[in-house]
Amino acid sequence: MMSQCDAESRLAMIYKMDGDLQHLLNIGTSITTLEEAMEVIFKLRNGLTNVLSDKRKLETQIEDLKK
Repeated sequence: MMSQCDAESRLAMIYKMDGDLQHLLNIGTSITTLEEAMEVIFKLRNGLTNVLSDKRKLETQIEDLKK
């Protein structure tokens, strides 16, 4: 069962990840090489994968709490 502390911890991680992703989106205009572009794409992909994974976990936990 998810406690309030667990929920707050996950929320803090999501806020940090949101800031990291926002930073990557903002540097898009300063990319000058293919290597830089590929690095940003890779980081964005990993960040999005983590966000979707956390979303699924939280949805499962919410459903479990409803039962």
